[in-house]
Amino acid sequence: MDALKNPYDRIHEILWKGRTSTDPGDEFSPLTPALSEERLQVLRSVFVELYGEDMKSKSFTCDDCGLRATCPLVFDLYNTEGDCLMDK
Repeated sequence: MDALKNPYDRIHEILWKGRTSTDPGDEFSPLTPALSEERLQVLRSVFVELYGEDMKSKSFTCDDCGLRATCPLVFDLYNTEGDCLMDK
């Protein structure tokens, strides 16, 4: 399968390309630079495509979160209807 057509590869590319971590082995370290609004919208659309029918009746908590540009778990399927995986 073409890497650009695999949703998981597309998500990884959007989240990590050009970003650096204070500790490369720690996915939850603060990341810079933050994702742009354009990149966030592309990422969101990939997740909606990936989750399909599940997302038709739900909304992402991330849509209204002020930390979404730097969150390593942005648009995770758990982050719907007010739930946030980073709060757990």
